This record gives sequence, C-alpha cells and structure tokens, in this order.
Amino acid sequence: MIRKAHKRRKEKEERARKAARLAQELHVDKDQVAAEFNNFRLRMVSIWALSNALLVSVILYYEWLSQFAAYVAGMIILTGGSKLVFSFLF
Repeated sequence: MIRKAHKRRKEKEERARKAARLAQELHVDKDQVAAEFNNFRLRMVSIWALSNALLVSVILYYEWLSQFAAYVAGMIILTGGSKLVFSFLF
C-alpha cells in the first residue's frame, strides 16, 4: 500500500514537471510569435507608406492627377455597378 502511494506521488510529480515544462515552452513560443508579428507588421506598414509616397510622387511629377482621379472614379463606378447588378442576379 505504501509502494502504491509512493508510485502515485512520483507519477503526480512527473506530470507536474511535464506540465511546467510545456507551459514554459508555450510561453517562449508566444513571445517569439509576438516578436515575429511585430516585425512583420512594421515591414508591411513601411512598405505600404513607401509605395503610397511613390504613387503620389509619380502622379504629381507627371501631372497625372486628373487621369488618376478619372481612373479612381471609374473603378468606384465599376465596383458599385457590379455589386448592384450581381445583387439583382443572385
């Protein structure tokens, strides 16, 4: 009977060690994932800002503002029109 109690106590201690080790690994993984996501987000925002700055520079340098405005208006009309048509069809 004492052997069974001793065996159960050892099994319980082993389970507790495994759970603590798993919790520590998950905490490390969570920190690593958070750092990787922050780096990814920084890169994406930087690329987005640079691409928008390049687009504005090109449009203003070549004086394509009216053509760009017409293109954007056309895309808005096309998108709205297609949504309207497809909403009636489906």
